[in-house]
Amino acid sequence: MPDEPSAPQFVHHEGEGHGLEGGEIHVKLSPLERNRKGPISSYRIVVIDETDPAPFHEENLFDWTMAEKEGVNYWIAAELDPGNHPTLKKNPAR
Repeated sequence: MPDEPSAPQFVHHEGEGHGLEGGEIHVKLSPLERNRKGPISSYRIVVIDETDPAPFHEENLFDWTMAEKEGVNYWIAAELDPGNHPTLKKNPAR
């Protein structure tokens, strides 16, 4: 398990409503300053629907379609390759 990055910073919201229906939420991500356990191969953006609180179980992380089918209120919204995003440059293990 790699070191834990800082939480994303909320930038702004666009579109209709502020719920799950439509719209976009923009966040700013920060890469790990250092990772003692090796290079980071990807960052996952996980969305949690807190309108219906439930325990989070990492082993139940799915994409939205499978999360809906399994009845969990969190899902992987994106998986980013640090090499394709200048602000998430790969940091060597230190």
